Amino acid sequence: MSNVPTAEEKPTAPARTVSSARNTVNIFTMRVVTLPLTVVTSILVARILGPQERGIYGFMVLIGAFALPILMLGSGASATYFISSKRYRAADIFLTCFMIGILQGTLGAILLGALWLLGLLGATANATGPSLFIPVLIALPLQGAVNMGTRVALGDSWYALNNRVMLSTALLTGGMLLTLVVFLRLGVQGAVVGIVVNNLILTSGILIASIRHYRPKFALNLQYVRESWRYGLKAWLADLAGTTNLRLDQWILGMANAPQALGIYAPAVVISELLWMIPDSLGFVLFNKIAAAKDPEEQADLVERLNRIIFWTMTLASVSMAVAGPWVITLLYGQQYAASALPLALLMIGTVTFTTQKVLTKYFAGTGAPHHSGTTVAMGALTGLVLYLPMIKFFGAPGAAIAHSACYTMTAVTAVYIYRRLIAPRRPHLYLLKIGDLSWLEGQVRLIRGRQPAEA
Repeated sequence: MSNVPTAEEKPTAPARTVSSARNTVNIFTMRVVTLPLTVVTSILVARILGPQERGIYGFMVLIGAFALPILMLGSGASATYFISSKRYRAADIFLTCFMIGILQGTLGAILLGALWLLGLLGATANATGPSLFIPVLIALPLQGAVNMGTRVALGDSWYALNNRVMLSTALLTGGMLLTLVVFLRLGVQGAVVGIVVNNLILTSGILIASIRHYRPKFALNLQYVRESWRYGLKAWLADLAGTTNLRLDQWILGMANAPQALGIYAPAVVISELLWMIPDSLGFVLFNKIAAAKDPEEQADLVERLNRIIFWTMTLASVSMAVAGPWVITLLYGQQYAASALPLALLMIGTVTFTTQKVLTKYFAGTGAPHHSGTTVAMGALTGLVLYLPMIKFFGAPGAAIAHSACYTMTAVTAVYIYRRLIAPRRPHLYLLKIGDLSWLEGQVRLIRGRQPAEA
């Protein structure tokens, strides 16, 4: 008989407390560190490929970024919630979640492949040959596994793995694109090969790191599968509508227009989404703190304070980018992308308003009511379904940007409405900055610099 103690018998060493402020800055810092490579690679690839091939490559990326989250049926949200709320240990369900990701990615690849063969994925997909489309489908199961592996780690507050995945993704993507597209001049074919190789390496790395970290049980946890479906299907509405809000503009633009239109739109999307580093870095840390807090007043105070700070930070950044947009686009991407400046300015409106939705949906999910997030972003999705086709038909890429900002604004309005009802009769304070916010922010900076031991 082995003398090695089981997981339940092993003495637990005192954990080193890491403040939420420090976790947030670690995530934010990782995004900032990878930013130069991401931006430089995006610019070089866009210049070399030109709007036509850049549009085709953008659509290939969308298959994983747009279609896969919809096909995951809320499984990622379930993993994060059940682990962060201590319902299940990460070690007990990691392999189950990993296999769910592979299975759902495989089923998604089969479905999308059938639609492509039938010519139902639109103009850009129809202009894409098998040598480009099939490798992207092969990568979908790997992307599903990567998604589930990182969601398990985030639910367990293992932010170091998430940081390593973000860093590796940026380095691998940048390295592959620079090697295959910029230096070897393999065009969009080289970019697609990079997608497959990147996901193969990431999947292997997450699997090895998680097995070493968790020593997981090598068995499927069927009880978790049953319970996770109930929560996941509710959260799936939020994933569905949220992904629709974020990517439906590009998907419809790619389906309805020649690849060049999507290629023109791409730089505007890339630049606008760079501003999401701040709210996205806070997202999972905020979710875990809300899920762990027991006092509703404490939950509301935290959410409102962060919304006030982030909203006005994003407002300043977005206005600056809208003003500098024409000069930035021409300088970085060249005159062939000059038309991207107008969509960029129009996207800045939604970038500001969507900030509130990003914060409040973490409150809904963290308090065990993810269906409110689904309702919130569903309103934005419905707005998009009404606006995208006519706006894109008549105005092209600028029309997509206008409709996209309208979706963002509708999600924010709906989120505020639901939040007000949930905390009634308490009055929300989401936008007007308070003097105490600056003091709180100063306290977080001190925590980051290690001057205070308390939990943020």
